[in-house]
Order: sequence, then structure tokens, then C-alpha cells
Amino acid sequence: MRERINIMVPGGFKPVHAGHIELIESYLKGDTDHDTNVYVIISNKDREGLSAQTSYDFLNKIFGKFHNFHCMISPDKSPVYTVYNMTATKFFGDGLYAMGSSTKEDDVARQLEYNKRFSKDGSYYTPGVKVLMLIPDGIPFYQTRDDDFNNTPISSAIMRMDLIRDDYNSFLSAYEVPYLTEYVDEPMIQEYYRQLKSEIKIPMNETAAAGRIDHPYDDNNLTFGEIKEMIMSLFSGKITDIEEKIDGINILASVDNNGNIVFARNKTQLLNTPMLADDIKNNSKWNEKTKQSFIKGVNTITKVFNNIKDKIAYFNYDDKADGVKYRNWISIEIVDHSNMNVIPYVDNFVSFHNKIITVCTKYFPKEDYSKSIFADPNIETDTYKLEQAIKETNLKDDEFKASITPKMIFRNLGNSNMIAGENINELIDLMDEYDIKDNNTVAEYKYKAYFKYLINNNPIHLTKEEMEKLSARWSGLRNVQINDFRIKDMDPEQMKITIKEIREFEKNNLAALRKRIMMPLDRFFINLGNDALKLFKGGKNEGNESKVTEQIRKAIANAISNIQETGDIKSLEKLEYLLFRLGDTIDVNASEGIVFKYHGRFYKLTGTFAVLNQIMDVSRKAER
Repeated sequence: MRERINIMVPGGFKPVHAGHIELIESYLKGDTDHDTNVYVIISNKDREGLSAQTSYDFLNKIFGKFHNFHCMISPDKSPVYTVYNMTATKFFGDGLYAMGSSTKEDDVARQLEYNKRFSKDGSYYTPGVKVLMLIPDGIPFYQTRDDDFNNTPISSAIMRMDLIRDDYNSFLSAYEVPYLTEYVDEPMIQEYYRQLKSEIKIPMNETAAAGRIDHPYDDNNLTFGEIKEMIMSLFSGKITDIEEKIDGINILASVDNNGNIVFARNKTQLLNTPMLADDIKNNSKWNEKTKQSFIKGVNTITKVFNNIKDKIAYFNYDDKADGVKYRNWISIEIVDHSNMNVIPYVDNFVSFHNKIITVCTKYFPKEDYSKSIFADPNIETDTYKLEQAIKETNLKDDEFKASITPKMIFRNLGNSNMIAGENINELIDLMDEYDIKDNNTVAEYKYKAYFKYLINNNPIHLTKEEMEKLSARWSGLRNVQINDFRIKDMDPEQMKITIKEIREFEKNNLAALRKRIMMPLDRFFINLGNDALKLFKGGKNEGNESKVTEQIRKAIANAISNIQETGDIKSLEKLEYLLFRLGDTIDVNASEGIVFKYHGRFYKLTGTFAVLNQIMDVSRKAER
């Protein structure tokens, strides 16, 4: 009888691509000397909205015909932990155990660590368990993955470039031809693509319910070549889907299938227990000013929704084909003079954003289907019905007016191309400083900036190899765990000291260092935002720009004076940092910023707003 071997393959698998299929196939078919069983263990964490369940279903469709294929969603916080637990507890009984691995450096290192720990002298040694190494040296099961799939960003690229940009053909090309004939047919991939599109998260507002809109430098996968293209497209008027970013307090609103008008500020409320108007009135967690603003805004929102004919059908619909139900939520800003933030507006109003947030559920309202919250960039609210309801409401509501969030209109001042070129030249100077090319991502910039700092300062007394790992960890370029800081033949005591120093540095110094290394990009995008805001008209404060900016300048001057008068060291240090972010001049805009869609993803440019907002916040806290 052939000896049984249990091969456990941990990973995210979000999304599944040809590299994964090739690797799993090699384990299922590559060994004839053993009774091989393959266990694919999928991380239970969503990745930008992509769920473990969808990957599980797709892999089972592909390999379900193999009797020796098994798939599970990890019950632990990491699928690697599950591999360790299954091995240490002899989950499959006595016998041979192995961790599956591609030829990527990190995968191989992870497998080496696993084998070391379960060896006779290792900390996880388990009698009755023999671990095998599934990498070269004539040992079976080794599978070389194509160079295209050796790069960590491949799955991110599939997701970012193909799902978001709605490019099915490019997505299809990620599955090599052999798999389209033997394992995967095109209808299967098309269905998988449809499901991933329904799950992917594209933040549309900045409530806790639906995430936040990224500044371009927040997107680790954005390349510097794309940033250049983004600038040229913005400053030439090619990007037309641009919305004003309103400086209000945000809330999501919908109608449930019983006709109740419901509200949400976080994901729990959005998915399971939305608020009613009475819940907002009785909320004891908000300060009185904030609560009164919500009450007044919700009152107007309620009037608008009650003026929508067939409001239940307007917000809820049923996809008969797959038995899934959807509920649409509208993101809304409430602006109240008595509770202003930074930007003063002429009127009190509620502003209904053009895009919707969709929650996908199988059974309303209690059972969640996919935990999928997403904003489809291709779906807009039926603005005609909404606008009619708003008009009807505004005839009777004098306290708060309702409106659709303004679309910003590009205006060519004659020198927009020159200003775009100046910004791109500044970006090129920054790229040259860090040896960044057009195909390098924001994550790679962060990696090089962190590495440069560590090389020049070495605050933790690291080897070059450790600096590289730490830079990858901090930048998000690769998933590097603390336990990965293990150098071959390192003294165990020294290893403990090194890991302790890393933990202490991350706790006490990393936040400040992150600000430091991001400062050049931060200041670049502040200036870019200021330049961009001059090119667009149509905002809520149009025609009152001078009056608004003068009010803001006075408020900021008072805030700075208040901070200085307190003499509080921490407040003064924060102020010094914020003023440094601004540079030599404080450019003030009459709008918080713009939100725009680039390659299917939404970004914001806010100029100086974020810094001015933080100055105001420091002042408020200093006064308490």
C-alpha cells in the first residue's frame, strides 16, 4: 500500500489565477509513489472586498473531479497557522505532511521555516509526523511557476486593472490556454468574473460604513506612470466624472422592504441593524451639536424619500436569475451652519451623492449573503425620480434644502497644460531622488524610502537582509511577519533581541517615520490638489469664493493663535508638523476638494483642506 502524504497549500487565492491552478495541479498529479491528498486552505480575510467563499466555490468547480482534492476556508487568523495546527495535532493521523509552496522567495522561506520547526530538533516537533520538503533537489511535487506569476502584485493587477476597469478579455488572459481546455472553460471564468465584480470594494464616501476615498498616494498599486497620466487627463478635461467633495457630516440612507426609512454610519448598521430616525434622536454617543445636525438632516432626507414614488422598489431589487437580493443606499452629506467644520457654505443643506452603495443579501433583512458592500462605478441613482422628489421637498422645507452633489466642470484657463507639465516635472524630480521608474508603484516608493532611511540610520542595528524585509513589511510591498526575521545560523538570543527591538521601534517610532517618508508625496499632492481645484467650477460656493476663503483664513489664523496661546507642548509640536506640510504659503480653497474616477477607481484631491482641518481639530482639543 502506498504511503499517504498530506499536502497543505495555504494562501489568499483572491482572485484565483492560472499560477494557482498550475501549482495545485502539480501536486494532484505529480507524484505516483504516494497516496497524495491536497488541501487548499484559503485565508478567511476579505481582500479589497473579494471573499473567501467565492474562491472556495471556484476552486471546487475546477478540481472537484479529483478525489484527492480538498478545499477549506481557514478557521484561524492565518491559513499558515491552520497548516501548523493541523500538523501539530496530527489532523490526518500519523504519516507524511508537507506545506505547499510556489517558487516565490517568500513561499520557499515559509516552507523552510515550517520544515525546520517540525524537524526533530524543532520547536513544533510532533512524534508520528514526518515533514517533507516540496522544493527542488530531485524531490517530487516541485512546480516552477511562470515568471509572470512570480511577481507578488499579479493578483492585485488582475483585480485592479481588469476587474475595476471592466476588462473581461484581460482577465481571461490571466488563465493560460491549457486550463481553458482541460479544467476551466470560458463560461466558468465569465461567471467567476461576474461574482468578483459584484464583490470588489470601490469606496464612494468616507463613512465607516463604506470605507474612505483614497488620495492617490494611498493606493499602493498605483504606478507613477499612471499618476502622470492621471495629471494629464485631469488638466486636459479628459476626466469628466468629477464630483465636489462636500465638507459635511456623512450618513447613508435607504428604505427597507417594509417601507421604513433607515440610516447607517457603520458596517454593522449597513448590513444588519440600520438606524431609524428615532434611534438618531435618542443617540447618546454624539455631542449635542452633532446630534442636532443629524436630526435636522434626517428630517429633510425623510421628506425627500417619502416623495419618491414606489420608494421600496427604488431602493430594493431582486435578481431572479441567482436568487440574490440587493439594497441600494445613497451617501448623503449634511451641512449645518451651527456645526461647521472648515468650509462655510451659504445655505444649510443635504447633498445626495450621485453614486450608490449596494448591499447584497439573500434574505432581507437578517441573513447576510456575501458580506459584500460595494459601489458600482457604472450604477447611478435614477436621478430623475430623486430630483423630482427633491424639488417637491424644497417647495415646503425652508430650514434645510436638498440637492444632488454638484458635478464639477472643467474650465481651460489657457495654461492648464503648462501647469500639468510643471506638476509632472516636480514628480519626476521626486522619482529621480528615489530611483523610481514609471512602472514602479506607490508601495515600491515606500519600500525604497524606508530602506533608504534604514541604510542611512540603522536605528535597530539590522543586517541588510533584515532591512529589506522590514522595508517590505512597512511598505506593504510584501506580507512579512515578525517571525520572518530569522537569519540562518543567527544566535537564538540575538534573534530574540532583534525581534524585540523591531517590535519596540514599530510601537514607538513607526508612525513618525511613516509621516517622514510620505512627506515628499504628501506635499506634492497638496500642491497638485490646489492647482487642480482652480480648474473646476460648479461647486456649492461658486460666486462666493472670495468671501468663503477670507472666512477660512480668519478661522485658521484664530486656530493657530489659540494653539500657540495654550503653550501645550504636544499641540505646538502638531502645529509645527502641520505647518511644515503646508510649506511656505497657505493656499486656501472654497471647496473641500474633488472626487473623480480614474481607471474605474475613485480618488480625491483636496489641496490644503486636510491640513487645515487638522489645525482646526488641534485647536478645538487644545481649548478643552
